[in-house]
Amino acid sequence: MTQHPRRTALAPTSSVRLRGTRENVAEARRFTVKVLRKSATTTVPDDVVERTELLVSELTTNAL
Repeated sequence: MTQHPRRTALAPTSSVRLRGTRENVAEARRFTVKVLRKSATTTVPDDVVERTELLVSELTTNAL
């Protein structure tokens, strides 16, 4: 059995509150890209940013 080291620090988090309107789907995408691009701890690859942006778009659209 493999033991994993216990993590003591939480990853940085960001949040935004948006109203349930179609216009805010774009805002959710912009916020996500901004957070991923300005990560102080790591460089997020472009393909991961693009996939995450698409995922956020789909999730926020479905939430409406």
